[in-house]
Amino acid sequence: MKNELFFSVVVCTYNRVKYLQICIESLFRQTLSKELFEIIIIDDGSTDNTFKLVKAYKRNKKIKFFRIYRYNNRGLSHCRNLAAAVAKGKYIAYIDDDALADKNWLRNAQKYLRKFNNIKGITGPIFPYYIYKKPIWFKDKYETDYKGKTSRYLKPGELILGPNMILERKFIKENDGFSAILGMKAERIFLAEDSKFFEDFWKKNYYDSKLFYGSDIMVYHIIQPYKMKVIYKLKRKFAEGQSYFIKHTNLLFIERAKLFIIVTAYFIYKSFSAILTSVKYKYMQNWIIEKIGPLVFVLGYYSVLLKIPITLKNKSR
Repeated sequence: MKNELFFSVVVCTYNRVKYLQICIESLFRQTLSKELFEIIIIDDGSTDNTFKLVKAYKRNKKIKFFRIYRYNNRGLSHCRNLAAAVAKGKYIAYIDDDALADKNWLRNAQKYLRKFNNIKGITGPIFPYYIYKKPIWFKDKYETDYKGKTSRYLKPGELILGPNMILERKFIKENDGFSAILGMKAERIFLAEDSKFFEDFWKKNYYDSKLFYGSDIMVYHIIQPYKMKVIYKLKRKFAEGQSYFIKHTNLLFIERAKLFIIVTAYFIYKSFSAILTSVKYKYMQNWIIEKIGPLVFVLGYYSVLLKIPITLKNKSR
């Protein structure tokens, strides 16, 4: 069928109307034929003007296929799974609500997907995009995912990250979708729903890579002011540790015991590293993020292990 939908572009959003507008505009500028993709906006209980904005875009009819769904704080994983259930495209192209796509994002992805018909998932570089002044100490690498200039199949264990994640629709269903116990939910900082999905895939397909990296499939992540603060970076590290424990709850007892020993040894090693390198950093913020951050990760892991109820929230969205 000539005009069969190739992509369903999915944007899951919560209270980010200003950045969502930038994201949607980048999708309207795509060089791929508008007949070949739809846009699905999943509003997960926003209390700002998100729904009003999206309804206005829908009436504009800049895109032939444009749909909106509203839920009440179901969480990012639920929204991604719900989008996959209602999508009509062969591939689901997930992009964050505070990101913008390169104008050739979909066209370049389609190029590889047609050339290599065994690809189940495809990604590309994620670069930071600054609309606010960057602190002198803040490093681009903190918000960059770049796997090189060469387009290639991913190596066993390499992951695809949520802001630039294009997956075959039936591949998502075959792998049971995204874990509902992980991922952001309203203001709660919780992570790893995307990494767990691909880690589970690799466990079953370690030597049979169906995931691909295209160096020209680019997305730019808007770095909001709160993301350039040390306290937020530490919160994320703590949440990563919590998520890391939960990802491994299904392991056998002996495997969980081994993991505990590894994490504890990691904590000891990183503690010595932090002490020995403190004088080598020009900016204390970098030392805290890069050396204290790993220790905070372990504390997050221990908090779930010891059943200490700590929920981290981010109100600056």
